[in-house]
Amino acid sequence: MDTTRILGTDAIEFVNSGLFNRSVLISHIPITTPFALGLEAALKAVDFGEPAVCSDRQVTKVFKEYTGETIDFSIHFDLELNLAFTRLVRVIANESGWLEGWKALAMACPDCGMHDQLMQNVATGIDVFKSVKVSTLPHEKLDIKFRVTANPSLTSIPEIGPKTPGGHNWEKDEQYKKVVKSRNAPIDLPMGLCPFYAWIGVAKKVESSEDVPKEAAAFWTSQLLGIVDYDFDKDERNMKGGIRHAIKYTAEMGIENDHKLRGAAWIGLLTMDRQCFNRSVQMKWVKEGQGNFVLGPDDIDPEEFGIAGYVDCAALAPFAYQSAEQLLPSRLSMFVAVSFANQHDLLFDMGCSSRISCAAYADAAGVFKYDLPQAWTVGMIDAIATRALNGMEDQKPLYPAWERFIKYTRMLRKSESKVSAGILKRAQQGLVLVPKNWEESIGDAFERLLDPANASKMVNRKACTTEYQLSEPAKHLQEYRVDAPELCEKCFSPLLEAFFKPSDTIQAIPGIPSTVTRSAPVSIAAAIRRGPLFAITSECCDLCACRIGLWANRMSDKAVISIMIVEPSMSLREWLLCNYFMACVAFSPLRMVSVLANFDLNADISFEDGAMGVRDVADC
Repeated sequence: MDTTRILGTDAIEFVNSGLFNRSVLISHIPITTPFALGLEAALKAVDFGEPAVCSDRQVTKVFKEYTGETIDFSIHFDLELNLAFTRLVRVIANESGWLEGWKALAMACPDCGMHDQLMQNVATGIDVFKSVKVSTLPHEKLDIKFRVTANPSLTSIPEIGPKTPGGHNWEKDEQYKKVVKSRNAPIDLPMGLCPFYAWIGVAKKVESSEDVPKEAAAFWTSQLLGIVDYDFDKDERNMKGGIRHAIKYTAEMGIENDHKLRGAAWIGLLTMDRQCFNRSVQMKWVKEGQGNFVLGPDDIDPEEFGIAGYVDCAALAPFAYQSAEQLLPSRLSMFVAVSFANQHDLLFDMGCSSRISCAAYADAAGVFKYDLPQAWTVGMIDAIATRALNGMEDQKPLYPAWERFIKYTRMLRKSESKVSAGILKRAQQGLVLVPKNWEESIGDAFERLLDPANASKMVNRKACTTEYQLSEPAKHLQEYRVDAPELCEKCFSPLLEAFFKPSDTIQAIPGIPSTVTRSAPVSIAAAIRRGPLFAITSECCDLCACRIGLWANRMSDKAVISIMIVEPSMSLREWLLCNYFMACVAFSPLRMVSVLANFDLNADISFEDGAMGVRDVADC
């Protein structure tokens, strides 16, 4: 037994007193430790729930673990058993912190999906948040100046607005409203399609209760509690009834069900508590204003930092639906997704001094000059898609950048720096690092990304993919109301020609079915891509390039809406491959993440005071 878990003498005496006295058991013990809003809600639901949340043997086990004493609870009624257990968990949380309280709760219900490995990973993530340090070394900058401002000019190439919490015209888009309603999503969590799809999409086809509206809504609510990562809990306009309504609903759902659905509820509440903790640390980083360029492997082990990255996804509830064995490959897939997102969002992580950035960590290892992080990520994404393609048909899933792309590319092409030329050259080459072993740990996988020697092992992506001919786009563009932007007379005709181009191609792994390659989401995504590809040419004027960037960001909503609409008609394999195939539009002929991340790292970027809102940092 791990004796480090044993409570102090006074705490043990307090817990044990009155264990067989109902009047003592029903007396409330408040949780005084911070970041335990979700834990307290879960325990309140357990307090007077029936039947007992777990067997008397499991309660005995938890008591033994934390008090060192063996107590027979077999004579307790369900109510008394629940109260005795929650009394212990509250004392554990008050003495040892909110996470230890969650660990005790998970120990009592070992079959609900809160696996030991997952709980250990959450603890590792918290330790990394507490200890990560930033570098004080200056970054050399290109001859390019760029500015993030709260109110950007719509006609200016060298400036852009702050990151927004998702979507553009979603409140008025009837197609979006209809598909959200069809998902049995909770109506009291209205939000733009970017956060909605990010949290719902990663969990789609995971849970088995989709045909039962009440259970589906409960599952989605538990998953969507992670949106505190977007500060949605700070404004009731984003959550009718406020965050507490959603918390109470999820906690009650957890006690009304058992096994995986209970696990989803509790992991959702745990995720919320964890994100609130993360936010408190992030706000300290913001106040310090030291930026987000961490020391990397010299400070924190790649395995630990990678784990911190994956658990920071704020979308852990679906892991309750997998076995402990399935968690290992699933978390690697999630780490790849987080790393991919970090490469897109590096600019905004810089502006908010967000230190848990796999991209910033990789920069510390000096591998961006080889485009190695991007090569590794795309290689891993291809491998994940191959795994989905070759897996069983009914397998369970393992678990707005166009405007910047246009502006960055045009500025890099005008730059006189050899570094700028190198960024564009590598983005055009689009080399990949092919993974050799899918069973490797997060740390081993991350170390391949961080090793400069692997730059010599990168290969042309065309050697391990094939070229697909897409369907004529006009029908799909009309169906989803994807209209071309208004441009000057000189730029409009060539843009229109590119937008409605009847024959376009996408490079992807072999074997993608035609139900994917000729689908509406793919057709729309490819048509949107053709706009920015025209906008980065000298044929397009600066004013129209800005307009196309804003248009592409807005129209990207349509691609997401379309994949939400077609999802019910697709098998799991088809749906996973469709998400992958849509992503491939940004891998060639000019790899987006190569342009974005390398520009963010190298350009002379300034942040207007207040541009990033409450998380603003102007001197990073």
